[in-house]
Amino acid sequence: MFCVFKTRLFKVAVFVLVVISLLAAFAKLRHDSIVSERKASIRVASESAYNIIAYYYGQESVGLPRVEAQRRALDEISRIRYGGDDARTEYLYVYRMDGVNLHHVRKELIGTNVAAMLRDANGNYPVKDLINALQDKKSAYVESMFPRENDWRPVVKLQYVMRFEPWDWFVGTGVWMDDVEKQRDMYYWILVFAFSFVGLCVSVVVVWKWVVSVSQTRLDSLNVDKSGGENA
Repeated sequence: MFCVFKTRLFKVAVFVLVVISLLAAFAKLRHDSIVSERKASIRVASESAYNIIAYYYGQESVGLPRVEAQRRALDEISRIRYGGDDARTEYLYVYRMDGVNLHHVRKELIGTNVAAMLRDANGNYPVKDLINALQDKKSAYVESMFPRENDWRPVVKLQYVMRFEPWDWFVGTGVWMDDVEKQRDMYYWILVFAFSFVGLCVSVVVVWKWVVSVSQTRLDSLNVDKSGGENA
């Protein structure tokens, strides 16, 4: 009877482990897919702004004054919005490599050196992090922690920045990743549940085997005592 019970419990444990592992694998694939989509969207947006800057740099090389070329580039970039249900949720920003903001949806930042002013929820300086990431390469992904608008809880914001060396500028944009983090947590807890269940099944088998063994030992002892009494 115990062998039958153990076999059935083992089959149930394996079945549950397989099903939950498949669900976890699906969650992981979905998570990776969303991250890839987010990365692609902010990269494309940043590249669009970069190309605008490069175009007006080309206009400067054929006679347009630099001040006017830069003004036109910033004006065109300021009109770009993308993402969200209304396709206008996300925005682009432009900085000089010394940390002075040239374009942002928060107008009060424009013209201000915010490299040592803005701090995220982890105490880091996100603009400094962006600048540091571009010291030895032309583009980079950088994560920061900021609260959403009208919310105090800091969440991950993934940013993509590109450096335009001729003007010593960099342009970038970011996207919130808190929903993706929730999916990653779900993937983690699914695995925890799967292995916990299997561990529980193994524990039940071990305990049941011990109980059966103890019961059998006591039964054998009683039989021996009974047999001895009858012989006497």
